[in-house]
Amino acid sequence: MKIISWNVNGVRAVERKGELENILSTPNLDFLFIQEIKSKPENLSEIEEKYSKDWIISWHSAENQAMQEQEFSFAELRISKI
Repeated sequence: MKIISWNVNGVRAVERKGELENILSTPNLDFLFIQEIKSKPENLSEIEEKYSKDWIISWHSAENQAMQEQEFSFAELRISKI
């Protein structure tokens, strides 16, 4: 079993650069945990659509009441092999 944990400081930027696709092509990868994704759930729909055939995608929120009107950070995106 291969597990990767990655602190990205913004998941949409690594997706635009192709880095997410590269890491998901790691041989024998079972789980990818991505921290500091800095995105709202509705902004993750493109990533979900692109990878949902081969991967189960879920996230854990780090919502903060003080940041409700601003873009808030989701602490973790979990991607696991189907």
